[in-house]
Amino acid sequence: MCITLLTLLFGMQAIANIRKEKGEIDDRDIFIPRGVTVPSLSRNKQWEFTPCQGMVEGAKIAGGDIYATLPETVVMKHKLMCEPDHSGMIKYIAAAGNYTLEDTVLSVEKPDGSVHDMTMMQVSPTPVNPFCPVHEIACPFCPVHRISQPKTDMFEIF
Repeated sequence: MCITLLTLLFGMQAIANIRKEKGEIDDRDIFIPRGVTVPSLSRNKQWEFTPCQGMVEGAKIAGGDIYATLPETVVMKHKLMCEPDHSGMIKYIAAAGNYTLEDTVLSVEKPDGSVHDMTMMQVSPTPVNPFCPVHEIACPFCPVHRISQPKTDMFEIF
């Protein structure tokens, strides 16, 4: 799901509220420390789930197929897509109604017989680039250091 600007701002406020409840910060502290993780979308909120036409038990589904929609606002609708590696037959699809992000709304039986349950939320791991390792910054707010000195031998005074 896409995170809207308001959700992002509310998520930052949620971090501050949770830290206040735990007694970690007071009202004057505005910084979010490194390593704090708070869900950006509420896990308790009910979303209006509407399955697409043709998505019934026993139907075939492939990765990338849209199986349901849910409104975020009056104008914007999210489309739920089958995960890329989980093609097969629909074993279960939830009826139209209100569900949380963690409720199972679709079960897909793969050709090998295994069953994969899907929710309205997909969590993807952060990709790691093996060619560009991340280094810890010793001094994040230091001014930029000069990397090399300019060559002065190119300009000779006669």
